[in-house]
Amino acid sequence: MKNTLLDLYKNFAGGSPSSVTLLTAAGSPRRYYRIEQPSLKDVSKRSLIGVSGDSVHENRAFFALTDFFGSKGLPVPHIYAVSPDQMVYIIEDLGSTLLYEMLEPCRKGEHGYEGEYLDVLERCMTLLLEFQYQGREFDSSLFYPTDRFDRRSIGFDLNYFKYMFLKGTGLEINDNRLEDEFDSILDLLYGKDKDLDSSVRTIVLRDFQSRNVMVTAKGPAFIDYQGARLGPVEYDLASFLWQGRAMFPDSLKKHLIDVYFEHLQQYDSVDRVDFDRRLKVCVLLRTLQTLGAYGFRGLIQGKQMFVVSIAPALNLLKELLQDPLFDFPYLSSLVGSLPAEWNCDAHIDTHRLTVRIFSFSYRRGIPQDVSGNGGGFVFDCRFMENPGLYREYRDLTGLDAPVIDFLKEKGQADSMLQSIAPVAFSAVDRYLECGYNSLMFSFGCTGGHHRSVYSAQNLARILREKYGDRIDVLVIHRELIAKNKI
Repeated sequence: MKNTLLDLYKNFAGGSPSSVTLLTAAGSPRRYYRIEQPSLKDVSKRSLIGVSGDSVHENRAFFALTDFFGSKGLPVPHIYAVSPDQMVYIIEDLGSTLLYEMLEPCRKGEHGYEGEYLDVLERCMTLLLEFQYQGREFDSSLFYPTDRFDRRSIGFDLNYFKYMFLKGTGLEINDNRLEDEFDSILDLLYGKDKDLDSSVRTIVLRDFQSRNVMVTAKGPAFIDYQGARLGPVEYDLASFLWQGRAMFPDSLKKHLIDVYFEHLQQYDSVDRVDFDRRLKVCVLLRTLQTLGAYGFRGLIQGKQMFVVSIAPALNLLKELLQDPLFDFPYLSSLVGSLPAEWNCDAHIDTHRLTVRIFSFSYRRGIPQDVSGNGGGFVFDCRFMENPGLYREYRDLTGLDAPVIDFLKEKGQADSMLQSIAPVAFSAVDRYLECGYNSLMFSFGCTGGHHRSVYSAQNLARILREKYGDRIDVLVIHRELIAKNKI
């Protein structure tokens, strides 16, 4: 595809570029390149963005929407050239400043959400309304992959959450009970057994977030809207304000919602109570869809930048499910029964080393590393004599004295720990020297109740005795937590 893109550029510019740089793409399968040629007379074309897509239908939706928004004077990149097969194209370079990156000083507490930072966020709110309501005139037959954010379309997102996240963690699910609650969520949005009303003509951009807003000299410009469709305007607001990694404080969310609603009155007569209710539902829907995406990209494809986002999104989901509006006991119970690693705090003290030590059952797989580092040391305890084979120990765990005495008498566990300790010390010493903040050890056995629990407990003891308060040691007995045994 890169050669095709270069050929397209040569035909457009009349010569070869001086440099082509592959840009970082988060979850998108599309590939972006910055193509530069400083010798061009037209300054605006000295740096352009080349895109290699993977779906001609999605590309066509992007072309049509871009032409439409551009014709309305809305800030989107100009399309300069498209290949005959419509799989690669060249667009205007809007610069390198993502809104998400611009707001980094605010997230770090180095600057408040005020001045130019607040100005650009408020402008995003008013621009969003322009996109949504100007979109009423767009030919809905050109949307892709669907023209409406109706019950079926949202159902795909909900099942994405079910199959890519919930089942990806190994949970057993009663599909009928979960689907009943999914239907109830849609009833809250559209009414009992009702669908997206045929009179709705506003569009949702579908993936509106600070990573899809470029900050230019002329103000914010929007990108990545090819999934737009007809739908409830509150969904985009939910996507933007509750984007997990944006970490907008509640006070800022409230202010921006007020800004959006105030300007919404210029386009439509909307009851604030109904608006707030639909927004809450859209926040829930967006959170479930996002967890599905994190499950697919993180758990299935193994991309760690998505794994690290799961725990914060789960914390938001738990918070949402406590709202009286959401009476979904089965969904709540599923979230509460997730493997223990997803229920421990994902936020690491950046000034201290946190050592997480897991015990687990190989039957349920190796624990995920919520820090996003991809995991750490894993030790197999199944070679040891198994207390679980003896009736008197079967209902006990590696925390109980009879099992501890059994494993000490056999000696295999302590022998392994004596071999592991120097490796663990070397790792901790090096991590402290380098200023790293997350290290992980996991001990597995057949059931995750006896040998692995004993080993995890004792490595934690050894590390605490050696390092004291220089490190934080967190022990998670995953299977014991799942069975409510601790």
